[in-house]
Amino acid sequence: MVKKMKSPRRLAALAVFAIIAVSAFGFAATNTMPGANRAGTGTDAVSGYVVTNIHYVLNSSGDAATAVEFTLNGPASTVVATMSAANNATVASNPCTNITGNSWSCGFGSPVSIGADFTTLGVNAAQ
Repeated sequence: MVKKMKSPRRLAALAVFAIIAVSAFGFAATNTMPGANRAGTGTDAVSGYVVTNIHYVLNSSGDAATAVEFTLNGPASTVVATMSAANNATVASNPCTNITGNSWSCGFGSPVSIGADFTTLGVNAAQ
């Protein structure tokens, strides 16, 4: 047998639940972003950066990289460069410093040997 909702407490609880449910939907429905962003959450398209003018800064003996410099095709606020070995193990991952405009420099804590220790450069950037 189904109980009837004649109790004022039950009706009040149902009304509060309905108000909370409608409010939560309203907040979730307003999550939008302007089209100029290159990363984020919402309805904006996410596009990648093009990295050009890659230059490795070598140590005095020329057998290890102490930093990498490059240019992005658009503005960014956060950039991280990751150097990886052939087995995909991360060799160095450091935040980068904006040199000027869209040019960035990423120093490594210690020199990274060129060759077996370093085969891949990854750049993560966000506006």
